[in-house]
Amino acid sequence: MDKLGLGYEDLRKINPGIVYGAVSGFGHYGPYSQRAGYDIVGQAMSGLMSTTGWPDGKPTRTGTAISDVMEESAAV
Repeated sequence: MDKLGLGYEDLRKINPGIVYGAVSGFGHYGPYSQRAGYDIVGQAMSGLMSTTGWPDGKPTRTGTAISDVMEESAAV
């Protein structure tokens, strides 16, 4: 956002009372910070995919974006 002129310091000049937030699938620092945080990645990394599908079959994603839905519910 800084590169676009929309970083916190830029926006604070326009509105000193602004509340500025940013969301990242794996946080802003650390070894996974540059990875995409898609629902299917959350399902795979959490182990959820190992509980779906057919016995003795490959891990399978759920029919709905359950990781996104559950994450949003937890945030409310």
